[in-house]
Amino acid sequence: MTDEIRDTHKLGKVYARTTSGRELVPEAWLNLMADIYTFSTSCNGLMLISGSPGSGKTTFIKLLQERKPVNLDIISVTNASAVPKTDWILDAITPWLTSSRQPNQSISEKLRSLSENPRPILLCIDCTSSEIAENAASQIMALLNLADASNLNLSSIIVLPSPTRGSFFNESQILRRVTLNKKLPEFDDMTMQKFISNKILSASIGPELISSESALKICQDAHGIPGHAIQLVASVLGQEENHILDKKPAQKIPPKNPSLVAVKKSSADENKKQQKIEDLLAPAKS
Repeated sequence: MTDEIRDTHKLGKVYARTTSGRELVPEAWLNLMADIYTFSTSCNGLMLISGSPGSGKTTFIKLLQERKPVNLDIISVTNASAVPKTDWILDAITPWLTSSRQPNQSISEKLRSLSENPRPILLCIDCTSSEIAENAASQIMALLNLADASNLNLSSIIVLPSPTRGSFFNESQILRRVTLNKKLPEFDDMTMQKFISNKILSASIGPELISSESALKICQDAHGIPGHAIQLVASVLGQEENHILDKKPAQKIPPKNPSLVAVKKSSADENKKQQKIEDLLAPAKS
């Protein structure tokens, strides 16, 4: 296996999603989840969660669904098209609302039938662009109004890119329904260090590629954004820089001394890597 292919395998592991159940959850995320669960079980409102690219919005929605209270049902909807259809949310949730095969049964009738069940419902909409988020707003408002008329406990949460959040408040009707408007919290320093350490370990990246000093610098330069940290690690491995994130573009971090430059390793070097990888993020000795 050539060094180029080996590095490609490392990059693949760096970019790979964390295995389900092993995600790192900052305390601030847990607090936000608790607030969302409280509003979901007490009122029919609209919640907005915004975040920059790479901040973990999709992961947050996944964890929100996995950790939900037993008395709460969650429907998660994501639009896969760049140009959403007019009623894509209604089309996505209709099969969930009822097992009836009657095509002429209205949404309001289906919602009314659900009102007999006291379990609250949270509709999670993961919007990947401002166009999708704006398209979703009117459908969400219609659903909330129908839920009110049907005496159904239905709330909604829209997860959207940060620049989009302000545009939602151009409509007073939407503003009146918003019960929670938060930015997704960034990773704290400890969580970010663990996140980067896990990525380095899973990709079998030794200190000859990323020294402890470089790893700590990545933690600082990531600014709490996990996606940005991944780009920085990939940059150290030779991946071309890109500018998809709204933070500072990934910087290639040079090693602290020439001896840390990547070279073809001997078996002795491999053993040395295994001994030092556990201390990758240890503070540098003064």
